[in-house]
Parts: sequence; C-alpha cells; structure tokens
Amino acid sequence: MKWYVEKYDKLKNAKPIISVCGDDCTVCPRFLAQTEEELHETAEFWFKAGWRDHVVTNEEIRCTGCGCRPNCSFMLLPCTKEHKVTKCRECGEFPCDKVKKTLSGSREKMAKCQAACESEKEFELFKRAFYEKEKFFFCGEKQNGIQLVALPCLCVDVFDGTDEIRPGGEALNFAVHASAFDKIDVTLLGAVGNDDYAKCIMDSIADKRINTKHLRIEPNKRTANNRTYLTEEGDRYYKEDSWDGEIVDKMLLNEKEMRVLAEADAVFVHFGAECFKQIVEAKQKYNFKLAVDFDTYRDFKDMERYAPDIDYFMISGEESLLYYFEEFSKKYDGLFNMTLAENGSVTYYKGECYRVSACGVDSVIDTTGCGDSYHAGFVCSHLINGDILMAMNKGAEIASETLGHYGGF
Repeated sequence: MKWYVEKYDKLKNAKPIISVCGDDCTVCPRFLAQTEEELHETAEFWFKAGWRDHVVTNEEIRCTGCGCRPNCSFMLLPCTKEHKVTKCRECGEFPCDKVKKTLSGSREKMAKCQAACESEKEFELFKRAFYEKEKFFFCGEKQNGIQLVALPCLCVDVFDGTDEIRPGGEALNFAVHASAFDKIDVTLLGAVGNDDYAKCIMDSIADKRINTKHLRIEPNKRTANNRTYLTEEGDRYYKEDSWDGEIVDKMLLNEKEMRVLAEADAVFVHFGAECFKQIVEAKQKYNFKLAVDFDTYRDFKDMERYAPDIDYFMISGEESLLYYFEEFSKKYDGLFNMTLAENGSVTYYKGECYRVSACGVDSVIDTTGCGDSYHAGFVCSHLINGDILMAMNKGAEIASETLGHYGGF
C-alpha cells in the first residue's frame, strides 16, 4: 500500500499505542487510514494476506481502537474486563490459553503477511504493528530512561593469603559504569550464592542506580570467584583451578528472566555466556539493541554467524585484526568496535573507519575491568547520543579512570 509506506519515516520512531491484544495501533493501517481510498486498499490487503475471505467494506475495516467494536477477535477485551484488569499481564492467570493462542496464531500469519507486502519497509511496519505481540504482552509500563540489562557474570577476585576480596565480572563492571549515565536505567541478571562473596558484591553496588531485584540467590551454590595470586613484584597470576564459577558458567535464563529481556531497550552480554544463544533468540523476537563482548575470541568465521543480530560488536584486539571488522561492517549494520590497549580504539560502521586515541594516564595501577569500562561508556553514550566518535571518546575516558585504581570500579 503506497500511502502506508509513504508514512514510514514518520512512523518508524513514533511512540507505541498498545492494544489489549499486543498490537501497536500507531502503525496499524486500519487505525491510520483516513480516506475512503486508504480504507479500501487496506481491505484489499487484508484479503490478499488471507485475513479475510473477501474484500470487506470500508466501515468493517476501519478501527479506532479497542472498544470500537462489540467483538474482540481474540476474546481478550471482554476477558480483561471480567478479570478487572487493563492489560493481560496484570492478571494472575497470565499467560493463559487465550494469550498463548493469540501468540501462536500471530506467528502463523506472519509469513502470509510478508508474502503480501510489496517492500521491506511495508513489512517492517506490519511487523511492528502485529508481530511484536510477545514483547508488548510481557512488557511492563515503559520507564523514562533507556532500559539496559547486563548479564550474567558477577564474581569476586579473592587474593590468596590475604583477606582482600574485590567484586567484578563483565556484567557487574559494565552495569556499575552504565549506572552513572542519568538516561540509562540498569538491570542486572545473574546468580549469586548466599555467602560472603555475594554480600561483597551487593554491598559494592548498594549506592548505585542498579536494579538487582531479578538476581537469583542460590543458597546451595557458591558465588563465582577467581582466586588471584601475586608475584613478589605485585603482578597477578592465576592457576588452572583459580576459577570457581559454575553458578554463572551453566546459567540458562528462565521464563521470568526472558520477560526482563522483553522489556529491554538494550542488552549487554559476553560471548562465552552459556545463555548467549538464548539472548540472540530473544533479540530476534524482541528487537532490543544487543551489545556483545567477544573479548579475545579469535574465530572470526564463527563470530560472523552472529553479526546480523549484534548492534555493538566488541573485541579486544590488535591492528592486524582490523581487516575482519572492516569487512564485517560492509555486510552488516552494527558497530564493529575493537579496543587496542594503549593504541586507542577503532570502530567500523558501513565500511567507514573511526579511530580514537587512548586517554593519557599518569600511572597504570590495574588493568582489571578496563575493557568493561570502555564498553559501558561506548555503548551507553551511543544509545543516548548516536554519535560514534563521542561514544568512543567516552569509553576511553572511563577506561582511563579505571586504570588509575584497583578493580573494575
């Protein structure tokens, strides 16, 4: 429908108006159509997509929102009234069989809709209108800030032969630095035990703007920890059995945690997480921005499999590896960012190279968490401002601060 696609630029960033059944009225052609011609074209599309067995009248295709008709196709509107709730997710029986039937029926119809669309832009609008139901069904009321979820690694460094314990882990370090951005609302997902290590972690972020209510407390497991050894010169080293992290290494997300992802605008995770594939599937379903730390992983062929779904593709590397990111950026839409230690960082976007120098540091105290700090600054700044160089400089600034003290924050 030409008239519908012509509204694309105006509609793509429009604030959603969510119906009881999880449709977005803002981009629904039945809701948008104004003229008799637009209504007729909409009715023709409904027939073409197989949603009606004939071209219905303009009056029948017109919709002004929930309640404009006595009947609800999914029977959800009378159900919410019966249960005295405004949204299905507020009901104690959620998700009930009616909701599950609505979702499964929606998924079955999507292929026919795509086949009926004449362009990618048209299908993108229809997809947002009707095929993000799961996101809207499970999503709570939207908060003012950008909703960012960091997961799953929370741990402590335990210094052998001393009483010193320092909190850390990719997700925890990232969350702490992200929480310093006023426009970012941070939620942590992960698991800790009921021990002194967990207390150390929770005490360290008690004064931070971080939502921890979804963290798992598993009393029968030990909080992830990394036993750290020091040379006579004070340099760290680790032994084969230093890492004790089964609680996070084998963590898969449950239904409640998947609902948290459904509400997110952005998600940060490291590639080695056991739940990584779950998160990619959630990204495909809920369309949040996905930031992934590949750290020192070097199988670029394997990494490329995930490139279509990653918005912030990040790695710690060296100049000789930049070629891979340049090529990736020509094929995929994400930001491909590589930190180069004292040589700064490089980001490729659509084949174009952006380079930023590292910030000067008087004295490097500890490199722990430096990469996580950079990533938090880079991702959060870009989410807020959309400026690549500004984001890289912010990442470099926060990383330089981390270098000046012990621990990741």
